[in-house]
Amino acid sequence: MDKASAAKTKPRSQAKAKTKKFSATLKAENLANLGVSVLADVLMELADDSRIKRRLRYELLAAAGGDGLTLELGKRLDAMAKTDAFIDRSKLREFARDLDVLRRMITEKVAASNPAAALELMWRFLALAAPITLRVYEVDGVVGEVFRKGCGDLNRLMLAAKMPAGDLVKQVFGLIEEDERALFDSLISSTASALGPAGQQALRALLTSALRKRPAKRSVFYDPTANTLRHALMELADIAGDPDGYIATIPASERDIPLNGARIARRLLSAGRTEEALAALDASSPHRPRERAQTLRIMHPRDLRAPTAETWDDVHLDALGASGRSDEAQAQRWASFRSTLSIPRLKSYLKGLPDFDDVVAEEDAMALAAGFKPFRSALAFFIEWPKLSEAARLVIERRSEIHGDYDEILVPAARRLEGAYPVAATVLLRAIISYTLKNSVSSRYKPAARHLLECESLAGLLTSSAEISTHADFVAELRAQHGRKHGFKGEVEALGGVF
Repeated sequence: MDKASAAKTKPRSQAKAKTKKFSATLKAENLANLGVSVLADVLMELADDSRIKRRLRYELLAAAGGDGLTLELGKRLDAMAKTDAFIDRSKLREFARDLDVLRRMITEKVAASNPAAALELMWRFLALAAPITLRVYEVDGVVGEVFRKGCGDLNRLMLAAKMPAGDLVKQVFGLIEEDERALFDSLISSTASALGPAGQQALRALLTSALRKRPAKRSVFYDPTANTLRHALMELADIAGDPDGYIATIPASERDIPLNGARIARRLLSAGRTEEALAALDASSPHRPRERAQTLRIMHPRDLRAPTAETWDDVHLDALGASGRSDEAQAQRWASFRSTLSIPRLKSYLKGLPDFDDVVAEEDAMALAAGFKPFRSALAFFIEWPKLSEAARLVIERRSEIHGDYDEILVPAARRLEGAYPVAATVLLRAIISYTLKNSVSSRYKPAARHLLECESLAGLLTSSAEISTHADFVAELRAQHGRKHGFKGEVEALGGVF
């Protein structure tokens, strides 16, 4: 290319490089490209919406500085505290967004210039949790999550505000005492460092005194406040590394409950008190007969949300290992596997065996699983182990036991099997379809229609010697029995199929 040509093409390439690319995707960076005046016009058009108008006012007050935003947020908190109108389920998410805007304005805007004012607003914000949860359907849903976030913000605000520890203790105690629905699961852990050891001790004294003043528990009487106070004391004991303090919070009459016994033993084990841990486990064993029934015990909301991965058996196994009773631990692992097909139990059992013994033991485990009832448990085991060839054999040999209602197990299993074992996958999908139509479960017609088309796609992989009917015969049988179920037919046709 000569110099003249280069000179002609250069400006064009530079102009192309300077061309700005715009995108219509609604993202913050793209909207910023529109410019301030355009965005201001759009926002003014939308400001008839009270939520948007309120948010804009907050931002303007924050930009202006001073106490304007603090006063405005305080007014909003007062207004919310005074209303007792029920919040419709359809408006919960919108209401939760409004709450979260309040929380963020406190923690991001007010806290940046006035930490003490932000902390005072946050106390008032969290105090709304108790009355607001009486106005909503789902306490643990999106509304409860906003209050939990506020609870998580507390420690940072408390440290920044540098308030006297005594004032902080009283405020934390007040929130705990009102927290009957266990919204503030993380309150103790969130505020522990700001309270410090002295504050934690003062809080423990207040909680202990309040718990003693609660009325005596009757046989069927449930005291949510007492349970909330007790859980707070448990958390304080854990933070202090005090297993005896933790145990003291559990009434002696409830220490034989397996969940409580496991929790007590776990803390004793952490403190190196193995024999005491074993004694606590023995007293709370789920395998020992009891004079009184435990089935009527009402669970605290915090217990219902607690992770359930660790059970009494888990802690007992750790205690046996810590005491050197490995043979007993192995026997318990195998017994637990035999009754539950627990994969973690089997893995830990095999890990504790000498070389080559684990191979024989695994074969025994596979044989036991092949005959395990109910069928769905056996199938889930082979899919998760994984042993897909055994899962496929199980499906074919025990197909009469397949219950199509358990689609949460059957569908993932079919997905895993469809590549190498299309016959087994087809059997599982057909079971779901047949159950859905036989019982007229209209809410499942759409997924059942999808499963029918999946069966059609697998039909070409079935051999002529397959132990099941052809896809055409299966569909013909469905039409003969359920041809008048127009809802299902419509779902099939909507997916491009024919029924």
